[in-house]
Amino acid sequence: MNRLPDIEKYVYDHDLNAVVRDHIDASEAVKVLGEPQAWTLAESGSAREFRCAMLKWVTPEGWEVGANMSFNWHGVGRQRGYWEGPWASGVVFRQDGFELANELTDALALVLENMSYTVENMRLKKAEWNWKPWYGEADDE
Repeated sequence: MNRLPDIEKYVYDHDLNAVVRDHIDASEAVKVLGEPQAWTLAESGSAREFRCAMLKWVTPEGWEVGANMSFNWHGVGRQRGYWEGPWASGVVFRQDGFELANELTDALALVLENMSYTVENMRLKKAEWNWKPWYGEADDE
């Protein structure tokens, strides 16, 4: 099992998009979910304290997978601070909007790996599982 990257500190001008790409690759989410839509790290906050982005997927089954991720700025100026991240949280929705999984804040790679695991296991559903009640539909019996 490969070791997933964790939250780290980065200098002001570090290529944070490359860090996001490393987390996506290490989590192997692309093998399950495909490539996310293009993302852009946007600055937000009154003093540009955050760089954040939304990663999104729609699976062939119609499930929506999304991860909110961010880098947080710690420090006063460009030379006396650092970016910390990428932090992320994520959610998987069924095509009817029912929430299948919710990942709390952690390192982006771990959040993506856990969401990919959820989707992968949903695809491996077995005939003997009682899926109608799970989907919230009335039992015909």
